[in-house]
Amino acid sequence: MGLYAEWPLIEFFPLNSVQSSLSIFSKKTSDGIAKLLLHEIGENLNGRMCLKIDTEEQLSWVLQVISYALTLSHSTSKEHEALCVAVRTYCTWLDAISNGVVAHLPGPMRRDPGNYICILLNSLRTLFVRKNNDSETTVTATQQAHEMENVLRTIVQSLLNYDGKHKDIIWPAVLKFLLNATDLLLSGQTCVDDVTFLMAPKVTKTLLDVFLCAARLEQIPSPTYWKTLSVLSKRWRHQISLLYLFRHQDNSHFFFLLLISFIENWARKVVSLSVIIVQEICGESYCPITITDEQVKLFAANIKKTAENNGTLPVLHVCWFQLMHMIGNPASIITFEPRTSGTLPANILNAMMVTGGAVSSDGNPMVRKFDEELTEFTISSLKRCFFMTSAAVMKLVDIFYGDSRVSIDFQESDELMRLWSDLNRSVYEDCLRHQQVLPRSSSSSGDKTADNAALIAAQSAMVMSGGSSGYLKNTLSIPSVSKSRATSERSLATSIPLSSPAASVVEEMSLEIPKPNSAQFVWHYLQSNKIYKPYVGDHQPKVAQMLDTFMDWLVQSSLVRPLRSSLGDAISQRSMSSISAEETPCLDERMAITSGTENNGGSVSSAVASANESAIPRLSFAYSMTSSGDAHSGLSHSVEWPEVDGVSAGRAAALGALCRIICSKKSKETITDSQLAQFYKVIYEALLEKDRLILCALIYFGGGIFRLSLKSVEILLPQFVQTLEMIYTESMKSRLHPSIDEVQMRRACLNALSSIISWPTTFGNMFINDLSNPHSSANQNSFTYIEVRPWMHRILITALRNEVDPMNLFLTLTMCTILCEESCLYDLHIKEEKNVEEEKSGRKSLACSEEDKLFSIYLITLENCCASIVRSIVSAVCDNLCKPQWSSELSVCLAALDFLNALSTIHQSVLFSENDLSTGILIITSLCRFIDAQLMKPPPLHSKDLHSSVVAAYFSLSVWLCAAPTLLETESCLTTVAETIELGLTGGKNLPPMERKAASKRVDDAAESLLYMIFSALGHGRQDDIMDEKRLLHKFGNQAIDITKFRHFLVRQQTLISIHEATKLSTISKGFPSVFLVIRTPYHTAYTLLVQLQSWVATDTDTVSNDKESGYLQNGLKISTDSKNAVKFFHIPSEFEKSYCKLDSVIPPLQPTPDTDRVIAELTDIRKRMSQGESCLRSSDDRNVWLREPFSKELSKLAEPTGPSTNCSASRVLLYDLGLISEESYESGDILLLDSSNLDFYHDLHHMVDRSPTKLLQTVRLFYVRDGQRSAVDILANAMNLQNTSNLFCSLLAELGEGVEVETHPHWTGDWTTAFSAERNLELEEAKENLDNYIIDGFTHCLWWTDPHIEIAFTTPTERIRKQQESATKCNELTTCGTNISVISSDEHSDSDHAARMLQRDFGGRILSDERSAGQTSGNSSGRSNKLLAETLLPLHKKSCSGVDSGTEAKEDDSERITFVKRSFDQRVYVIFLERIEDMHYFPCEEMFPVTKDNSLCNGDNNAKPDLIMIFVSEVENELVRINIIGDWTKCGLPGPLVDGCLVSSSALPILLKHTVISIARRRTVELENYQLVASKRRRAIQEFSRKYAVKKSYCDFVELLLKE
Repeated sequence: MGLYAEWPLIEFFPLNSVQSSLSIFSKKTSDGIAKLLLHEIGENLNGRMCLKIDTEEQLSWVLQVISYALTLSHSTSKEHEALCVAVRTYCTWLDAISNGVVAHLPGPMRRDPGNYICILLNSLRTLFVRKNNDSETTVTATQQAHEMENVLRTIVQSLLNYDGKHKDIIWPAVLKFLLNATDLLLSGQTCVDDVTFLMAPKVTKTLLDVFLCAARLEQIPSPTYWKTLSVLSKRWRHQISLLYLFRHQDNSHFFFLLLISFIENWARKVVSLSVIIVQEICGESYCPITITDEQVKLFAANIKKTAENNGTLPVLHVCWFQLMHMIGNPASIITFEPRTSGTLPANILNAMMVTGGAVSSDGNPMVRKFDEELTEFTISSLKRCFFMTSAAVMKLVDIFYGDSRVSIDFQESDELMRLWSDLNRSVYEDCLRHQQVLPRSSSSSGDKTADNAALIAAQSAMVMSGGSSGYLKNTLSIPSVSKSRATSERSLATSIPLSSPAASVVEEMSLEIPKPNSAQFVWHYLQSNKIYKPYVGDHQPKVAQMLDTFMDWLVQSSLVRPLRSSLGDAISQRSMSSISAEETPCLDERMAITSGTENNGGSVSSAVASANESAIPRLSFAYSMTSSGDAHSGLSHSVEWPEVDGVSAGRAAALGALCRIICSKKSKETITDSQLAQFYKVIYEALLEKDRLILCALIYFGGGIFRLSLKSVEILLPQFVQTLEMIYTESMKSRLHPSIDEVQMRRACLNALSSIISWPTTFGNMFINDLSNPHSSANQNSFTYIEVRPWMHRILITALRNEVDPMNLFLTLTMCTILCEESCLYDLHIKEEKNVEEEKSGRKSLACSEEDKLFSIYLITLENCCASIVRSIVSAVCDNLCKPQWSSELSVCLAALDFLNALSTIHQSVLFSENDLSTGILIITSLCRFIDAQLMKPPPLHSKDLHSSVVAAYFSLSVWLCAAPTLLETESCLTTVAETIELGLTGGKNLPPMERKAASKRVDDAAESLLYMIFSALGHGRQDDIMDEKRLLHKFGNQAIDITKFRHFLVRQQTLISIHEATKLSTISKGFPSVFLVIRTPYHTAYTLLVQLQSWVATDTDTVSNDKESGYLQNGLKISTDSKNAVKFFHIPSEFEKSYCKLDSVIPPLQPTPDTDRVIAELTDIRKRMSQGESCLRSSDDRNVWLREPFSKELSKLAEPTGPSTNCSASRVLLYDLGLISEESYESGDILLLDSSNLDFYHDLHHMVDRSPTKLLQTVRLFYVRDGQRSAVDILANAMNLQNTSNLFCSLLAELGEGVEVETHPHWTGDWTTAFSAERNLELEEAKENLDNYIIDGFTHCLWWTDPHIEIAFTTPTERIRKQQESATKCNELTTCGTNISVISSDEHSDSDHAARMLQRDFGGRILSDERSAGQTSGNSSGRSNKLLAETLLPLHKKSCSGVDSGTEAKEDDSERITFVKRSFDQRVYVIFLERIEDMHYFPCEEMFPVTKDNSLCNGDNNAKPDLIMIFVSEVENELVRINIIGDWTKCGLPGPLVDGCLVSSSALPILLKHTVISIARRRTVELENYQLVASKRRRAIQEFSRKYAVKKSYCDFVELLLKE
C-alpha cells in the first residue's frame, strides 16, 4: 500500500452509538413491544400504506424500534417474523429513496431523503453481526443469510436505480456499509456451521463488484476507501467455502449448497484484470484469454472507450494495483492472529497504539492480554487460502508471459461439489431410508414453516435480482449471471425425487454425513489443473521486471513454514497427507482423524493421533478412492478422497512460479547477486527439506536452471542430482504431484538430467563449494564434479531397468550415449596428461613419488570406472532389447540400436578394457537374439515396423563387426552371426531348399549386405579410393592402357568386371600372364585388382621336406633344413582332395612282390654301408652313362613346374578358371558380355553405375549466426570468412571431417551436380593439397566424412551458391534408362586414341543429363512413390520441439491398401551455431531453402516444402554448449544422442553431432515407404546399364568372339 500510505483509514460508527428507547425496559417487554409494532408495520407494507409519521421525533422513535428488532434472534417464529419485517421495512424505504419515489415514505424522510440513506445503512449493519449462540442450527444460519441477501439485493438495486441527485451520498454510504458489514461478518475465527460460510462469497463478491463499478464510474470519493479495503481484506482472507447438504422435511429432495471463498472471488477479479493489463501493454493478440467475469468484461469495454478518448487508463491501473496488493503477500496469510482480527473499532489508530493492534471480537480495543489459540478448522482454512493465493499468483505470472492456456474461472469448487455428490450419493440414500424408518419428532421450528417455505428456493438461486435501469444495471452486472459462472454463483441441487413432493423445510443433516475438507479441496484443485510446460512466446517481459514485481512474494511464500497449533503439529507438517504406497493399511485411520478434526473442531484423541503423524515422511498423497458404487458407507467415501497439505501445495506453486521466471531469463539479461542469493536459498532449502510436492514443482519448472549460465549455480549440483534420483525412483511407484502424472514427472527428471549430464566430465576434479558451510576451506567437505557422475549413472540404470514410456526411454538412451562418450574422452584426456607429464619430467613408473603412485591408482580407478559404466549400461540395454516392452515399440528399438551403434566408436581401450571382448560379444549375441525373436514371431505379428527393426539390427551388426572385426575370431560369435544371416536369408535354420523364404525383401537385402561385409569389406579394410579405368589410364599412360582393349562383363547379375591385359607391362607382370580387373559391385565402388597366372612355388625354393627332416641333394652335397625355422602352414590332409568314384573300388591296393622285396633289401644294404662310412657306389655304377657327365648334372636337378606361357590370353584363362566360360553359365546369365564400342558407354557407366552410391548419403548445412542477425544475406556472409566467426565454431568444423575439393572429389559432396567427380588425375589432386582458408560452401570445397556405411558432406552455404544456381543450367529430371538396347556388332571398333579422347570427355564432363532415378535419389529415398508417416513441414514457430513426438502417426492396412499423404523425399539438416540462443526463433529457414538444395529432386516436386531438422548450438559456459532441436518427427522417434535442451562439452560435440546426423540418415530409411537399401539400388543400376549395352549372341558366337581377341 505504498501508493496510499499517507491516507487515513475510514472510521466506522459503533454499532451501539444510538441507544434504543426499548432498551430501558426488560428484554421480554422490549421484545414483545417490538413484535407488536413490527407486525403492524408489516401489515401496512403489505397494503402499500405508509405510517402517519410527520415529525422527526416520531420517525426517530420508529427507527429505534425497527433497529431493535434487527437484534432479535430466529429462535421463535414471532421474533423471526419481526426481524424479517424490520429488514423489509428498511429495504423498502432505502429502495424508494434511491429511486426517488417518495410517496409512501414517512414525512421527514420525504423532505430530506439523502440524510436517511446513511441512517438506514448504519442500522442494517447489525444484521451482519454473527450471533454466537450455541443453539444456533444450520436453519438459523440460513435464515439470517436470507435476510442478509435481501439487504445486499436492495443495496445493489439502489445503485442500479438511484436518483442522480443522491449519487454523491449513496456511493460513499454504500461503500462504507459494505466495508463495515463485510468486516463484521468475516473477521476473526469462525466455526464450520457459521453464517459466515453461507454469506462470505456473496458479500465479498458484491463488495468487489461494487468497488470496481465505483472505480470505473469514478465514484470512489478518495483513496481512503482503497486503503481501508486493503487493510480489512487481510482480516477476511482466511474464510473459505464449504459444501452444505440440506434436506426437505418431507424427504423429497436433497440440496447441495456450495459457496465460493473470498480468495477465489479476489483471484478471479485480479487475474481477469491482469489479462486486460497485458493486452493493453503488448496488444490484444497477446494472451488471448476469454474473460468470463461479467463485471470485468464491462470494465474492459469501458476501458476501451476511455482509451479512445484520453489515451490513458489510470483507472484500470489503479484498480489492478489495488486488487493485486489487497491480499498482500501470500506468506502473511499463515501469520493470521485471531486477537488482532476482530471487527475494526471506531478509532483504529488509537486502538492499535493502546493495545498493540489487539481488538476484541466485539470490535473494541483490548486493554488486557488476550490469548486465543487457532482452531484446527482455522488452520485448515489458512492452509487452503495460502494455497489458493499462491496458485493465483502463479496464474498471474503465466499471464504476464502470454500463456493463453491459463484457466481464470476458478471453478474447482463447482467440480468438487459434483464429484462429492456422486461419491456420497449412497450415504444420502441410506440416511433417507433411516429418516423414513424413524418417527418424525416434533420441533419448535414448526411455527416457522410458513415463513421459510420458499427459503430453499431462494438459497438455491443465491442471485441478487433487481429491476432494469439501463447502463448502470449492465455496469454492475450483479442481477444477471453468465452461464459460465452460473454454477459457481448459485446453490447446486442434486435431487432424489420421491412419491409425494410437498412444501419443505430445511433441516440440518446428521453429523455423520461428511463435508470435503480443505486438504481434499487442494488435491482436487491440483488434480483438475494439470501442469504443462511453460509457454515461450515471442514477446516476454524482462526477467528483472518480473522479479521486481513478484520475487518478494514468491521467495517468502516458498520459505514459509507450516502452521503449528496446540492440537497437533502434524497436520501442517504433512505433505500430501504423507502417505506412501507402503503405508496404505493406516490410510483410513489417519484420514478419518484428519476429517474429524477439521470438520468438528478436533478433540484430544484426534490431537494425539495427528501428532503421531508428524513422524511420517513426506512421500505422496493418498491414492485410494472408493467408487460411488462401493458398498462402504458414505464416510468411507469422503475420507478415502486423497488429501494434499495446503502449505506444501502453496509453497510448491510459489516455487514453481519463481523457477518459471528465472528460467525465462534470456542470454543477455542479468540477475543481481542479491536476487540470485535469494533464489539459491529457496532452492537449497527445498532440496534439503525433501518435500515431494515442492521437489516436483522444482524439477518440473526449474529443471533448466543449469542451462542459463547462472553465476555459481554449481553449488546446487550435488543436492539437485540426489533429488533427481529420489524423485525419479519414487515416481516409478506412485504419483507424487496430483497435477503431474508419473510419466511426465519422470520425463521432467530426465530433461533436467540432460542439462547436467556432461558437467562431471567437463569440470572433472574441480571442487564445488559447500553451501551449507560457506566458511570452510574449498577442499573440506566439498564434492568434486566427477564424484557426481556415479549418481547420474545410477539414475540412467534405474531408467533402463524400469522405464516403460517410449519417450522417456529415448531420453535415457541418448543420455547413456552422451555419458559414455564424455566419460571416455575425459578418461583418455586424463591418461594423456599423465603421459605428457611423465615425458617432461623424465620420471619412470618405478621411480615415482608417493603422490604419483596415488595419481596412478586414481587413473586406474577412473579407467575401471569408465569401463564399468559402459559395461553396466550395455548390460541393461541388452537385457531389455528382446523384452516386449522394447521390441514391440519401433522408436525404442531404433533408439537402443542408435546407442549401440554410437558405442562402437568408443576407444578400444575402454570398450575392450584389458583385451576383454565380453562387452562386444554380448552386444553381438544380443543383436542376433533380437533378430531371432522378431523374425520367429507368428506371421500375423509381422509388420513394417517389425521388419524395420530387424533391418536396423542387421545394420547394427554390420557396424559392430566393421568396428571390431576381432569379434569374429571367436567361434561362438561367428556361429551366432552366421545363423542369424541364414535366418534372414532363408527364413529359418537348416531348412531344405524348397522351404527357404525370407521374411521380406528388405530383411533379405539386409542379411545379404551383412554377409558381404563379413566376407569382403572386413578383409579389404578401408577402400575409399576409387581405382577405375581412367585412374589406370592416368597412372600407366596410353601406351600401357588401351581403352578399347577393356572387356566388360556382367557376372552373376550384379557384378561388373572390366578386364585389361597387363602381361606386356614387364614391371608389373614380371613375365607372368597378368590382367587388370576393375570390379564394380553393389556393395563397393570401382576398385582394381592385378591378377597373375603363377605356378605354385614353395615358400623356400627347391625344398623337399618330411615330418622328421628336410633335405635335398644339390651338386652332390646334402643340404638340410631346420623345420623349426620354417613357417608353419595349415596342413590340409591328403584325404581332402581324394576323389571317390567306382573305379577306386576296382583298382586293388598295392601288395608286396618279390621284386619289390629285392629292391627294398638292396636299399637297406646301401644305407647300412653308408652308415658305416663306406661308399654307396657299386662297381656297376662306373659303367652307367647316366651317372657321368653331362647327364648326371641334369638328372640331379629336382623337378620344377613348367613356366607360364607369355603369349596366352590371360583374361580368357581367368574367366575359364572362374568357371564362367561354359554353355551352362552363359545360358543361365552368369556371364554377359557388354559392348563398349558405343560412344556413350563410359558416360553411362559413370552416371548410371559409378554415381550410384554404395553408402548412405547425408548432407549437413552449417550456419553461423551473429548476435541479432535475422537476415539470410547477413547469415550467409558469415561463411565467407570463417576466421572471423568463433573459435568454437572453427574447432567444430575442424573435427567434423576433412576438407576436399569438390571438382576432383570422387565421393559425395552434398550436391548431385558436383558429387562423384570423374576426375582421376592424381597429379592435380596432389598439387591442390595443403590449401588454407577454405570456403566450404560446396561450390569449391566441402567437408567430407565417411565410415563403412555412410558418407556425410558438411557445407557452410554462401551467396555464391545462389548466384551459381541462377546462372547454371537447371538439373534435368532424372529418369530411368530406357529398355531399348542397341545391339552393336562385334566388328565395330574404334582406335585407341579416339577411345581415350572419348573417355576423357565423358569422365570430365560437369553437366548431368539422362541421370538415373535410382542414382539421383539414392541419397535420400527410393525412386518409387512412397507413403508418408508424418505430415508436411509446419512453419518454424509452429514446430514442436523434440521433447514430444509431434508427427502424425498412421497405420497401414495392407488389405485395404490405405494410401497416406506423400512425404517429401527432400530432407534438410541444418546445424546453426548461435551467439545468442534467442535468435533461434528468428532463423530464416525458408529463405535458406534455395541455397541448400542438393539438386536431387524431380522438377515436379520442386514446389513441395522439404522436411527440415534444425540443430541449434550455442555456447553456455566455457567448454559447455547447449543444444536445441526443432524438426518434423514421425512415429519412428527422434534421432539421438543430441536432444532438445541437453548440454554437452565442446570436445564431445563433433562426435555426438555426427552420431545424430547418422541417426537422422538411418531413420529416413525406415520412415520412407518401400525404401530400398543402397546396395539394392546400385544392383538395379548395374543391371539396367548391362541391359542397355549387352551383346546378344549365342554361346558359340560368344566363345568365338573371345577366341578372336
